[in-house]
Amino acid sequence: MGKALAQGRRCGGQRCGIQNFKSSERAKLVESGLRIVGNIGDQWSDILGSPEGDRTFKLPDPMYYIS
Repeated sequence: MGKALAQGRRCGGQRCGIQNFKSSERAKLVESGLRIVGNIGDQWSDILGSPEGDRTFKLPDPMYYIS
């Protein structure tokens, strides 16, 4: 069963960057007892940060890039 994350971009009640937001959401999943087996994304902010998961996959996206 998968779980999708909405991008409210809040970390502990404060605004944060997208990489920090995604990392904190993955940490919540791990803290709830779930295991991240794979992490797939087309932006580096999707896969960088901790926890990463057992495997990470960076997909190309020729339409846009977020630095």
